[in-house]
Amino acid sequence: MTINDGSILGKLKVKISNMAKSRYATMLLAFVTFFDSILFPVTPIVLLLPMCMAYKTRWLYYAMVVAVSSFFGSLVTYTCAYHFFDPYILKIIISLNLEDEVNIVSSYLSGTWGYLTPLIGSFIPINYNLITSTCGMMAASAERVTGSSGYLGLVPFMIFCLLGRILRFILECYLIVKIGEGTFSVLGNLKAKLLKQ
Repeated sequence: MTINDGSILGKLKVKISNMAKSRYATMLLAFVTFFDSILFPVTPIVLLLPMCMAYKTRWLYYAMVVAVSSFFGSLVTYTCAYHFFDPYILKIIISLNLEDEVNIVSSYLSGTWGYLTPLIGSFIPINYNLITSTCGMMAASAERVTGSSGYLGLVPFMIFCLLGRILRFILECYLIVKIGEGTFSVLGNLKAKLLKQ
């Protein structure tokens, strides 16, 4: 996995990856994961990969740290989208040209998968921040129109988000321990196949 492309972001990824063996690595992993779930350009994988490979017996512990941190970051994203979608988060989505992805997630929420979207969304090749922010936005919209956010409310979101995050990161950490860096080519191939459908 190449993490240094010469850019400032690449250099930051290398610095974070080099901290994987420090005594603060688990706290840093939780911190990076939490902020990645909100909007942070460094994914937790830059720490998770070297940590799982160096301490293979702790892979389940690291999976739980990442899952719980990601869950709490997702709650922040959901809450911000619920309260501040229009105009603030909407402007960010438009400036990043993500309207099509938000429409795809909206169609999943309103029909295809419904309340299971936060669970299934953990495994599809769409940025999870978009899933959580769209859930919050649609819950707020539903509450304004009907007086209830229904299955898009906070409690169903929390249940399926936590379950999805746990399952996704257990799978990812397990694959890292079994396959190593080859995990990402396997996941990349899977993502490419899903995007073609």
